[in-house]
Amino acid sequence: MSYRNPGIIRDRTADVYVQASKDLANIFIKGIEAKGAFLAAEAKSKKELDERWHGNANRNSRIINKQNKKTGDKINSIDGNLFQSYQDNVKILGGESLTAITNNDTMTDLSLEKRQANDEINIKYENYNTTSESLMGLFESELNEHYGNGDSEGLSSNAINVDWNYVGRNDGEKLTNMFIINSLNNTDAASQYGGAMSKKGGYDNKGNSNATFTTKIPINNKEFLDFQPEFKRGNKDDKEWALHKEYHGIVQENGNFIFKRTINSKNFGEGFVRKTMAGPSAEDMLIKPNILTKKGLNQAAFVTDELNANQEQTRGNINGRGFTKYNTNRYINNKFFVGESASNWDVAFTKATAIVGQNNTDDINDYIKNRLDITDPTLLMKGDVYSVDLIAKAMQMKSQRNGLMSGGYSSKKAKEKDIKYYKNLGIDILKDELIYYQESNVSSVFDSSNDDPTETDDLGYVKNRVQNLLNIEIPSDKEPFSGLESGSYKKNIEILNKNLGKKTNAMGKIAAANSQKATYNELLQKYGETNERVIDAKEVLDEINNGDSKALWIIKGDKATRVQDYDPLSKISNLEVLLEYGDQLDAKEKRYLKSEIQKIRIQKQEEFLES
Repeated sequence: MSYRNPGIIRDRTADVYVQASKDLANIFIKGIEAKGAFLAAEAKSKKELDERWHGNANRNSRIINKQNKKTGDKINSIDGNLFQSYQDNVKILGGESLTAITNNDTMTDLSLEKRQANDEINIKYENYNTTSESLMGLFESELNEHYGNGDSEGLSSNAINVDWNYVGRNDGEKLTNMFIINSLNNTDAASQYGGAMSKKGGYDNKGNSNATFTTKIPINNKEFLDFQPEFKRGNKDDKEWALHKEYHGIVQENGNFIFKRTINSKNFGEGFVRKTMAGPSAEDMLIKPNILTKKGLNQAAFVTDELNANQEQTRGNINGRGFTKYNTNRYINNKFFVGESASNWDVAFTKATAIVGQNNTDDINDYIKNRLDITDPTLLMKGDVYSVDLIAKAMQMKSQRNGLMSGGYSSKKAKEKDIKYYKNLGIDILKDELIYYQESNVSSVFDSSNDDPTETDDLGYVKNRVQNLLNIEIPSDKEPFSGLESGSYKKNIEILNKNLGKKTNAMGKIAAANSQKATYNELLQKYGETNERVIDAKEVLDEINNGDSKALWIIKGDKATRVQDYDPLSKISNLEVLLEYGDQLDAKEKRYLKSEIQKIRIQKQEEFLES
C-alpha cells in the first residue's frame, strides 16, 4: 500500500546470529571492492526460497472459496466470523446506547456525571460503527489488491518474491500477514499444514473497532517445515533456539506455531502486501548502451576473438566406458558489464540513487532481494548505510546474468587455470568469481580401447525394461505415424506402460480421462462434493479433458500426474519417464538408466556433428 514508515537504516537486532552467514558471503563484497574484479551472486538460496513460496501459493489457490456477498455493504463483502462479530457487538453496544439515550431524554433527575456517562456510552457505540467501516474498508482494499476484483486481476502467485511480498521484517511477521489475507478471503490456508485459523471482531474501551486473527500450525508438521525451514529447531540448544526465534519472529505455544495479530485502523500500517519497486529495463541496461545488439552480444565483450579462443578437452566415463569431450570456449570480460567503465553505469547509478533515496528499509530490502536476487541486503551496505555504488553494480550483475543466460551463454566459477588464462590477457579475476563463456565446436568421442563392460545379473531387471523401450517404433520421414490413434502410437504407449511396473500406469488422454472419471465418481460417492480430495480429483479430470491430446498421464492409485514435455517419438523421453516413475528401481538401477540416457545423447550429438 501507499503507507510509508521511515525505517532505521540498519537494524542491529540479532547481529550475533547473522554474523556466521555474513562471513560466508564476504566473498561478494571482496569481489565488488577488489580491483576490477566483480562477483555475481548465483542466488541459489533465493531460487529455493521462491520455489517454496510458489508451492505454497499454488496449494492455496486450490482451496480458495470466496463467499463475497454483493450487498454493497463493506462489512458484508468480508463475511464469516468478522461479520458475525460485528452483528453481535452492534447488539451489545447498540442496546447499551439506546438505554443511555432514552434515560437522558426521559429522566429529569439524573446527575451531570450520570448524563455524561450516558453520552460516553452513545459515543462508544457511534465510534464503533465509524471505525468498523474504516477498518473494513482497509481490509477490502487489501483484498482487492491481492486477489483482484472486477476491475483488476490481483497479484500473481508466481510473482511473489519478485513483484511483491507479504509485509514483515521477519518470517513470523510475513507469515502472519499471509494468513490474515488468506483468512479475509475465506481461504483455509492452515488446513494444508494440519492447522486451524480463526478471526474475530472486537473493540477497545472507547469503542474503536479491531479484528484479531489467529493461526495455529503444529510444530512437527513436515509440510510446513519444508515450506519454512527456518522454523526447524534442529540441534540448537536453548540459548541458540531462543535467539533464532527472536530473529525470525517465531512464536510457540502448546505444541503449535502461533501467528496472531490484533488490527485496528491506527496500527494497520502498510497493510499485508507490499509491491516491489521497479528496476531498470533490459532496454535501458542492455540494448540502449549497445551491450546487446540485433546480432547478439557486442563483440567487445569477449576477451579474445574466435580465432584465439581457448580450446579444451576433458575426459569422462559413462557406464564404465571412457570418452573425451572436445570444445572451444570463448570467454567474456565482466568489466564490459559491471563497473564505472561499463556503458550502462549511468543508468544503474541513477536508479540506485533513487532507490536509496526512498529511505525506507523495507522497500530497499525488498528491491535487493526481489530484483537483484541477493538474500542478505546488508551485503550492499558500507558501514551502516546502503551503498549506491554497490547497489548499482549489483544491478549490472543482474542484467549481465539475465542477458547472457537467456542468450545461451554458459557460466562457471573461476578456477586457478581460468585465473591464469585471464591474467595472460591482462585481466584480473578472483577464484570462484562467476565467469561467462560461449561454447562451440563440441564433440565427444568414446575411447576405442575400452570394451563395453560386463554388467552383473542384478541389473537384468532394469536392463530388460530399457531394451524394451529402445525397441519402440520411431517413424521415418517416409513412414510417419498416421496420428495419435494409430496402432504404432498406441503400441509404444503400451510398451511404456508395461515397463513402469504393476502399480504404475502410463495413459494417453482418453484412457487417463476414463480412469480419472472413475476415481472422481468413487471419491464423490464416498466423501461428497465438498471434500478436498473430491475437489482435487475434479480439477485433475478437467485438466485432462481440457489438456493437450498428446499429453501422457501417469496413474498411481487415485493420483494422476501429467508428464511435462513428453515426446512419444523419443527414446530418451520414454527412458526418462521410466527413470522418474518406474516402480522398484533401486539406486544402482537408476545410475545404469541415467548412463544409458547420456549415452544416447552423446551418440545423437556425434551424428549431428557428422552430418
